[in-house]
Amino acid sequence: MHDVNTTTTKEAARLIRDSRELYWRQRRDLPAFRALMRAMEARLCAEFGPLPHPVLDLGCGDGHFAVAVWGRLETGVDADADMLAEARSCGAYDTTVCADATQLPFPEAAFGAVISNSVLEHLPSLEPVLSEIYRVLRPGGRLIITVPTDRLNEGLAGFRILKGLGATGMARRYQAWFTRFQRHYHLDSPAAWQRRLEASGFRVTQCTGYFSREACGWFDLLHVWGAPDWLSRQLLGRWVFWPWRPLFYGEERLLARFISEPDPSDAGCCFIAAEKT
Repeated sequence: MHDVNTTTTKEAARLIRDSRELYWRQRRDLPAFRALMRAMEARLCAEFGPLPHPVLDLGCGDGHFAVAVWGRLETGVDADADMLAEARSCGAYDTTVCADATQLPFPEAAFGAVISNSVLEHLPSLEPVLSEIYRVLRPGGRLIITVPTDRLNEGLAGFRILKGLGATGMARRYQAWFTRFQRHYHLDSPAAWQRRLEASGFRVTQCTGYFSREACGWFDLLHVWGAPDWLSRQLLGRWVFWPWRPLFYGEERLLARFISEPDPSDAGCCFIAAEKT
């Protein structure tokens, strides 16, 4: 007789193993707080499936995420020349371009897909950016974005601790400080993000939440845990001084369970797929 409980246990164990692998692929090059978020986003991108090429990575940064998820993409764009130099050194893209997202130097319908991972929330004005994305996508082209929601700051450990102590004013000031620290201009609900995309001509095909309230709390705490990584970055030019996996065994065990969370109701971030109509 087929043992359902055994099958369920094996599946749960497989998910944890996969989540730990996803975390390590990010952690060997990134501080813990960023590795946690990027591992979740990598899982969602992998589950979405292959992208129509050529692909534009808008706000590509150092190219680490592209390499970890897709291996190599056609074009990376960023306004930071130093980040682009890192992207070129790791071979993330066939072409890198330093440009403003409101004025992309590409012809109309040049790309089959545009990805923008944890980028749009940092841009003050989104309408011209979305207009440019729409212009450079071919008809039916795909747009993949990951963005924080209005629930992110509610899950911060600092906010929850202060609020629990009755220091409501300090808790709100902590949220405001964290928003400035993260350079977040937009912390909107998933519905608001969808309306914004639809107003720019896109049809939203998927909206999946990630980063539960508990995960947001750990994300906050891991900024402090990452102090040695910050020091390594300043002194050596890399985040992780010694990427020897056994050193990170405890981290992996602690954080892997968040990576496989299925669309939590209190999600602090969302993965949105859309297409050009």
